[in-house]
Amino acid sequence: MSPSRLHEERVDILDQLSRLAGCTVRCTLGPGLLPDVLLAHASSRLLFLGEAKRSETPGNIETERRLRRYLRAVRPLQRHGYAIRLAVCGDRSEAAKWSKLLSRLAASERLAVSVSGSADVGCAERVVWLDLLPTGSLLASPRSSLQPVSRRLPDPRAPRHG
Repeated sequence: MSPSRLHEERVDILDQLSRLAGCTVRCTLGPGLLPDVLLAHASSRLLFLGEAKRSETPGNIETERRLRRYLRAVRPLQRHGYAIRLAVCGDRSEAAKWSKLLSRLAASERLAVSVSGSADVGCAERVVWLDLLPTGSLLASPRSSLQPVSRRLPDPRAPRHG
């Protein structure tokens, strides 16, 4: 089944929000881990992970499992100095439930949340998010499964040529 037009519009909203935060490097987390939006800002060590929801609900166990896998996949990045913004764009009527689910998953995975919030972004859409603190040194090497689509994430400490 192909994604609905509304789902794709929500993906576009998340993509625009991530780019406003400076996240422009398309990445992957690894095999089988395909969030709707995954963009990084290498020099500030920020990863934006966004999920657009149209047919899935906060009570869907498969959705919860997938979000948990994403959180586990970003843990190594946190240890290497990356902050993570996890965002879900869905129906406004479901926003409180999405927020509770994200908070519960972060707590169960023992991830430090620095801030959470939500904002209306359309007639019926609301984005909810959690910002997860880095747990490691900003000077650590970014060795993890995070891969830009075309190359490894650049090390912000590396000398620039050009």
